[in-house]
Amino acid sequence: MGSMLRTVVASALLAGVGLSPALSAGQKGIIEGCYVPMGGFAETASYSPSDQLGQYRVVLMRKDSHRQKGPHRMLRRVVIQGPLRGVITDPASLILEHVLGTEERDGFIYTASDTFAVEAAVPCDGTVGQVFEGRETINPVAGTGRFAGLRPGGSLVVTGTVNTCTGLNDFEVVPGEGEICFDAPED
Repeated sequence: MGSMLRTVVASALLAGVGLSPALSAGQKGIIEGCYVPMGGFAETASYSPSDQLGQYRVVLMRKDSHRQKGPHRMLRRVVIQGPLRGVITDPASLILEHVLGTEERDGFIYTASDTFAVEAAVPCDGTVGQVFEGRETINPVAGTGRFAGLRPGGSLVVTGTVNTCTGLNDFEVVPGEGEICFDAPED
């Protein structure tokens, strides 16, 4: 098991609830309004047929950075990164859900009804399994802590591979596809 995966597993076990959460270091201000994904990645390792652990990074840019309401500084650019857990909830339809944590442990983002659409499948050399290439739509539905204002109904799109030969999966965020919206925090 790689050192990154050991770190994620250890953090999950120590937290006792799945994964540790938070937002990129040094970002001050509030997350409010709608944000469009500008880039990022996810790398996971499958530890059972339906479960995976890994890490991710998503860079979001606020759609309307000129409108400021209230006394707080709204973040124009948000980088969210940290550990993630994915679970296939319906193997026949390739429906998943995820829990996205952060490095500072200040909130979670929960997703539901995420879909992976297979675009190509290549058999493994010398082993049982396949490498599936495809497109996944991730649907954030709730947040806690710093992300408590997350509005359901947004999405992120990633493309990449699910490798049942090695158990290692790699994805890239598709820039400009989807958006995630947040309501103003309650004072």
